Amino acid sequence: MTRSDNAGTGVGVWEATGERSADVLFVFQDIDPSAAFAPGTATFLLAVTVDETEDALIGSGALQVRPPDGTLTFEADGFAFTADRVVVAPLPGFGTPAAGTSAAATPAP
Repeated sequence: MTRSDNAGTGVGVWEATGERSADVLFVFQDIDPSAAFAPGTATFLLAVTVDETEDALIGSGALQVRPPDGTLTFEADGFAFTADRVVVAPLPGFGTPAAGTSAAATPAP
């Protein structure tokens, strides 16, 4: 899953092509009902390389835009992509779960 400032949240897959490289596909679904956006999907097909620090990547590829009927309405090749690693701290502990008593449910007649 990935997040873009102007496209929302997308889902994707990647496949390693080398020690520090991969082919990546992200799909963003536009569900914003405002007049600024049209419904459909934006698909990014990228070749990326992770830098030596393993904290950033760069890539390039194509962007394809499709309305709900699936026809290709826009395509741009040579799209540049950069990303930085975001470190997520572990959630604080919630303590020991409270002891409970399990009970079997009995269906109503």
